[in-house]
Amino acid sequence: MIFNKAEYIDWKNAPVTKAFFSACKEREEELVERLVGSTENDSSFWLRGNINAYREIVDFRVDFEEENEDVEAPITQSSG
Repeated sequence: MIFNKAEYIDWKNAPVTKAFFSACKEREEELVERLVGSTENDSSFWLRGNINAYREIVDFRVDFEEENEDVEAPITQSSG
């Protein structure tokens, strides 16, 4: 599926997309809390990997997005 700029903007601003990105941000924050309370072991490496994966999802941007005011930020508030 190929998106044009207008379709991407509509998708990015859709409530379901915002809910998805918000849920990813919440999971990232939960994992950070778990990591802070863990000791250095195999699960801490797993936690770090998952934290990085969620950050990549949340931070994803297309080239025009940084300069386009029509695309709102996917995360508008922290759930913390």
